This record gives sequence, structure tokens and C-alpha cells, in this order.
Amino acid sequence: MMLWLRYARRDLRSGLQGFWIFLSCLALGTAAIAIVGSLSASIARGLIEQGQPLLGGDMEFSLIHREVNDKERAYVIAKGAVSTVATMRAMAVAGEGTVLVEVKAADAAYPLYGALTLADGAAFQPKLAMANGHFGVVVDELLLGRLNIPNGALIKIGSTEFELRGL
Repeated sequence: MMLWLRYARRDLRSGLQGFWIFLSCLALGTAAIAIVGSLSASIARGLIEQGQPLLGGDMEFSLIHREVNDKERAYVIAKGAVSTVATMRAMAVAGEGTVLVEVKAADAAYPLYGALTLADGAAFQPKLAMANGHFGVVVDELLLGRLNIPNGALIKIGSTEFELRGL
């Protein structure tokens, strides 16, 4: 404690000039902590109030490198409505462009809460069906810019070609 006081007295010898820097740093640190706390509380409140539409359900179970076995599936189905979703990362190729994408395959029950809205207002399930010899795919508009392709173009993921049918 004496060492700390000796340093404080030495710093204050030159007047309050150095002390203002200390107070400014203290104020900035306190403000940063308050902002982080406020942001954290807002995110937590948002998840509590809008958790179902954001997740598409009340709970989410995630398995890596395996599917749910019959016993696990029966247990979960006994507790309520269930929707199955599979995600993976892949390379999407269209024309000369190649982009890393996250592919999400969902069953007909998806989403259990809320609605998946396409840019044209259409339902997304019919857009995924086989037509013109290709299954359909709906994508984020950002992918169109990255691959420099129009709506309706063919996108190759792995060895399969998909027709872009919605945003």
C-alpha cells in the first residue's frame, strides 16, 4: 500500500495533468463495461422473447457426425412436435465462381414456429421440389453477388446441380 501511495504522490507532483489521463481511462473503462453489460442483457432478453422464431422451436439438439438413432428419435417425438434439419459446409460452383456455403436441408415441418419468408412471398417447400430435371434451392441474396449469377441459374454442390429458385 505504501508503494502505491508513493507512486501516486510522485505522479501528482506535476499537477493534475497526469491525473486527468487516469480519470479519462477510468471513465472509458467503466463506459465499455456498461456497454457490454447492456448489450449482453439485450441479447438475452431478445432470445427469451423471440427464441421460438429464431430457433424455429423450443429446443435444438445438435449431433455431429451421426444421425439420431431410433430410440433417441422416439424419445424426442414423445415430447412434442419435431423437425429435422441437417447442415453441412460445401463448395458451390456456378459459372467461373466458387464459394464456400453452408447447406441446410430441412423436412416439411420446418420451421415449427414462425415462418420462412422468401423475397417473392412464396412458400419455400414447393420451390425445392424436382422440376426441369433439377431439385430447387433457395439462397441468401449475398450468394448471387458472390457467384455473379441470376435467379434461375444452376448451382453445383458436390456432384449435384440445383436450380436457384428463390431468395
